[in-house]
Amino acid sequence: EDAGWSILPYHAFDPANQQAATWYIKEGVDYPILWWEHSLYGKTISPAYSMGFFDLPLQVGLLILEEPQSLFSRIIALLESITTVDFVLEGGNTQLDDGRLTFSLALQLFEEGKETLTGSEQANTETLLALAEMAILALEVSLAAQNGQTYDLEALVASYEAAQTSLNINNALLSPEQVEAAQALLQAVANVIAGLTA
Repeated sequence: EDAGWSILPYHAFDPANQQAATWYIKEGVDYPILWWEHSLYGKTISPAYSMGFFDLPLQVGLLILEEPQSLFSRIIALLESITTVDFVLEGGNTQLDDGRLTFSLALQLFEEGKETLTGSEQANTETLLALAEMAILALEVSLAAQNGQTYDLEALVASYEAAQTSLNINNALLSPEQVEAAQALLQAVANVIAGLTA
């Protein structure tokens, strides 16, 4: 009889969701290396083994789970999926809904774990949160304008100015790639604003 497996990286495991998983293994603190793992550790083992007197094929696969990500890495990964030019210029209603949920999750993680972050991690996160909020508002306003609906341009302009200010203050704490992406995003949003005020 085949068993069903639902495999998740360790950092994505949710112990509160009993429907998704009932147990997990944290790599490195699980069980002693089994005999067949010594030479094949990290590789998938062929499913052609026989097991003692049962003489049945044993389906064996070795799963290497990711090390847990830091809180900071998790938040940044979430926010970087929203803070892109493509999100603002090419997103639709689905992307807008997903972006709002992603932003809410990142903000919740930040607020709950802020005290565990270093000062530079907090500043970096605050800037990306400001950029993400701006990106969401820009997409929301763009979609509303395309559909002939009312929109709050003043809120977008205020969000743009807040994101620009945050980037100026924390510029040195972001990687060069993050700064470049932030500047491109700000320019894209500036173009959206200019298009709506022309």
